[in-house]
Amino acid sequence: MIRPFWFTDTIVLNANGTGTAQLAVSTGEKARIRKLLFVATGAFSLTGLRDASGQPFSNCNTDNPITSTLMGNAANGFNVVLDFDPALELEGPNTLDLSLFDTSAASNTVRIVGVGEKET
Repeated sequence: MIRPFWFTDTIVLNANGTGTAQLAVSTGEKARIRKLLFVATGAFSLTGLRDASGQPFSNCNTDNPITSTLMGNAANGFNVVLDFDPALELEGPNTLDLSLFDTSAASNTVRIVGVGEKET
C-alpha cells in the first residue's frame, strides 16, 4: 500500500554547533521524499545530505554548504523548501541524514519535514 506521509525531526544546535537530523524509514518500507521543509529559530547551513549507508544526495559539505538563505524566499524568513524531482528514494531500514551547522551564533532549533509517500 502506498500512502502520503510526512517524515519529521527536530534538532537543537548549540551556537556555532553541528548536528544531524534523521528522517527514518522502517524495515519493510520504502519512502519517497519529494520535498523538504525547514523552520528554524536562526540561520543554519546544510553541510551533508545522505542516507545511512553514506550514499550522497548532494555534494554540499562544510567548505561548500547550502545556506538557509539560499534555500528559502527572503519573504518567508527561514521557512525553506527543497524540492526533489525525481523523489529521493530510501528502502528501510534506512535514514535520510541531514548534517546541519548553526551560523546564527546562538542556540538554534531546526524543524524538518520530509513530504512524500511511504510504501509498505
